[in-house]
Amino acid sequence: MKRVYVYAYLAGNLGDDLFVRLLCQRYPKTRFYILADPIYKERYRDLSNCRVCSPGDRRVRFLEKWLGRGGIQRFLVRHAAAVIHIGGSVFVQHQDDWSDLFHTDAYLAEHSRRLYVIGANFGPYVNPDYYKQYRKLFEKYRGICFRDRYSWELFRELPQVSWAPDVIFQLKPLAAEKKKKVLIAPIELEERKGKYDISGYEKAYLDFHIRMIRGLLARGYSIAMASFCQFQKDDAMMQKIMDGLAAGERRAVVCMAYQKDMAPILQCFAESEAVLGTRFHSIVLGWLHRCRVLPVIYDQKTEKTLEDLGPGLSLKLEELESEDADKLLDAWLGMEPMDIESLQKEAERQFQYTDGFLK
Repeated sequence: MKRVYVYAYLAGNLGDDLFVRLLCQRYPKTRFYILADPIYKERYRDLSNCRVCSPGDRRVRFLEKWLGRGGIQRFLVRHAAAVIHIGGSVFVQHQDDWSDLFHTDAYLAEHSRRLYVIGANFGPYVNPDYYKQYRKLFEKYRGICFRDRYSWELFRELPQVSWAPDVIFQLKPLAAEKKKKVLIAPIELEERKGKYDISGYEKAYLDFHIRMIRGLLARGYSIAMASFCQFQKDDAMMQKIMDGLAAGERRAVVCMAYQKDMAPILQCFAESEAVLGTRFHSIVLGWLHRCRVLPVIYDQKTEKTLEDLGPGLSLKLEELESEDADKLLDAWLGMEPMDIESLQKEAERQFQYTDGFLK
């Protein structure tokens, strides 16, 4: 059985956790290793081929004492048959000094026997040197599959680089009878400052969601709100939205939060007729479950993905304040669900490089 180290963002984000789950399920004869908090032993308890290495584990403590801080990751990288870096926004210039993250990626490129990237996008970035350094580094990778055409175009001259629709399109959607129900997946804006500051849109974002919820309730819809990542404070935004509603309105809204089990949220997608999604993977999961999806664009990854799909109904943060809620609700709820059969098939190409080694 081949051993593979999976380098991923493992902080309780439903989308990223689903990435790793789909990877493990695709290659049942491969043993995957991840570094994550002990809660992941419960999140992935049904994945017999996934080994969770946590800070308190006896073996981890031994390696950290023997090899120093970060020793467990160095050990896994050097002893794995391959390293798979799976994630979405993993190549983003968050700060003027990007050296820490780049050094990690460079270490993986230098010391992995084989290094693959699945599901990522590149950017945004503002410094040309950021692109130039990664362009040179990517020459050492065995295979990189981006999830948007824009990212691929930046590196298309590299033969080991390609693109395909998001990995989550490979998920088998749940079957359920549709209800007159809308799922809302917000993000917290207040602390999203830094280089790509969107915190200034918080009031407009809150007011927009409150107006939309009231319009939906007036049309007889039930409402569910879902927090995809408590670490990134999605639940804090849900609470702010709830605080802006009247008591009777709050009683008509169900709030859900992903902690250990994503099944209830996935079931909610299957039952919903429509999705108001800011979380990128709420948009994908909505399409996958034949919902009418209204994306709220807050960063480049959503914008570039929607560009690949062609014109459709969506909103940018700067458009929320002036939007006529009634007209928008009529357009959104009256449209047909997107036909994504081709996207589901094309998304399998995300695994084109790893299939050659692991299948």
